[in-house]
Amino acid sequence: MNRLSEYVWVFLILGCLGCRKESGEGQCLIRVESEAGETKSILDGAAGWDERISEICLFSYESGSGLLEQVVYATGSTATLSYNPRLSHELYVLANLGDLTGAAPLHASDMASFRCTVPSLATMREKGMPMCRKAPLPTDGTALRLRRLLSRLVVSVQADEMQEDLVPDGLYVRQAAGALYPFRTGGSAVLSAEDLASEADQALFPSGGPLILYVPENRQGDLLEADTDSMDKSRSNPRLSGGAYCTYLELLTEKRGTDGVGGDLTYRFFPGENPRCNFDLEGGKSYEIALRLTWNGMFVDGNWKVTRENWNDRRTLLLSLSEDGPFSENLSLEMVSGTSRTLYLRCASPEGSHQEGGWRVRDNDGMGVLPGGSSASCSAICVSVPYSLALPGSEKQIDFTTREGLLTASARIRILSPSSSFSFATPDDAGAGTNTY
Repeated sequence: MNRLSEYVWVFLILGCLGCRKESGEGQCLIRVESEAGETKSILDGAAGWDERISEICLFSYESGSGLLEQVVYATGSTATLSYNPRLSHELYVLANLGDLTGAAPLHASDMASFRCTVPSLATMREKGMPMCRKAPLPTDGTALRLRRLLSRLVVSVQADEMQEDLVPDGLYVRQAAGALYPFRTGGSAVLSAEDLASEADQALFPSGGPLILYVPENRQGDLLEADTDSMDKSRSNPRLSGGAYCTYLELLTEKRGTDGVGGDLTYRFFPGENPRCNFDLEGGKSYEIALRLTWNGMFVDGNWKVTRENWNDRRTLLLSLSEDGPFSENLSLEMVSGTSRTLYLRCASPEGSHQEGGWRVRDNDGMGVLPGGSSASCSAICVSVPYSLALPGSEKQIDFTTREGLLTASARIRILSPSSSFSFATPDDAGAGTNTY
């Protein structure tokens, strides 16, 4: 190597050392605090864990080149950072996620895919919620407000008509994020099965009233059309694509059979910005979810949102011409066209008779059918035969069902002309006498 080449290398080395020295010409105190988001805790004994900042990790990148300038880990909510005042810098801040300085990407463009593990619940309750922020380096000492990376779900279960018969076994988070991408465009999201938390990491936060759940951010976006029915926000919907990693809630309940119907019920639902098409859980937001459990909802078939196991239905639907009976699943009678008649319907089980809020007509074959009042044991039904319905001697059938449509009772009516005298009898008392009108 000649003398000129040696001088060139010496100047290059000194130049590099000079650049590194210049980067330390300025120092600034970085202060961070939690933003005034919607996820502030409402749990007894949990005050402060949503605002607490126990540790921070700072990643400073030169804005022009995108190269890593400095990484700092500190306990508490403040840290001193060196910087080159001649350059602009972009700062990435993580809080309550441990010391990640050894995993710092060399280029700012890689921060979008920077992955970190969601801490255990015990760790979060001790150190605080995971938080993050990307911002220009605040050399004037302005405090940076950090964004929480957990969503708060306030879930209320409403089952007024079945409140005494439903015994909840627990509300669980399924497919919660086990990893976070704090600086991903559009928010953190589960991108693969490896990003899902294990079942052991799922937790329930009961609070005596609504159930409060804190769930890691999982921004999956709109995956269905905006006008989708809420019951079709389900894995059973063939139009749902890309929903393999959406977080959902699962409510396990036991339906006690005091009304003749009982077994294990599981309800599942996807939270989101709306009940139709969105599957986002955004950190720093609170979601109010009212789960309304209805009688008919128990009997939804072929939908992932409701499943029944160990189910036992001991009811029968019965009809009679008298409130005192006898009752039968099939009733035969004669009616004159242009007249009305009261029938009585009862839903019975070994536990007794139950109204359960009503019945429906599945097929009235042109007959007039109206409610006629009800008692504790049966419903009165007013059946009328229009004059123009059919020729005398024809037969019509009315099919009644329970309101969920599982049980059926039928009344067969033979139509007589207005001048005729007729008799009627139920199958159970055909030999007990007749009544003439």
